[in-house]
Amino acid sequence: KWQTSQGNRSVVAAVQRAIVAQHALGWDRFLSGIISTKWGVAQRLYQEISGDYPKRGPRTWAEGIIKSLWDFNHDVWLYRNAIKHGVTQEEQSRARRARVVALVNDRYLHRP
Repeated sequence: KWQTSQGNRSVVAAVQRAIVAQHALGWDRFLSGIISTKWGVAQRLYQEISGDYPKRGPRTWAEGIIKSLWDFNHDVWLYRNAIKHGVTQEEQSRARRARVVALVNDRYLHRP
């Protein structure tokens, strides 16, 4: 198994430390791109043990992760906006009308 060698156990321990540190920062912050520096330590240790040295160093690795998280968040935001407000002019008009109708109905139900 991959986790049986001493070096690999060190990587697993480094990842566990990164998880604990990220938990202290908050996972919602992770999704916003605020990641623990322990992730970079774990990545660097993995690269040293595995000999897998990509063209990017740990700093650019972290920058890549943060960029991916930002891209993911932006895609989710676009999707949620499309669901809530519609994509086409017709969908947007229907969504606006539905909000106005709901507001008017609420006012009639809860008259002063």
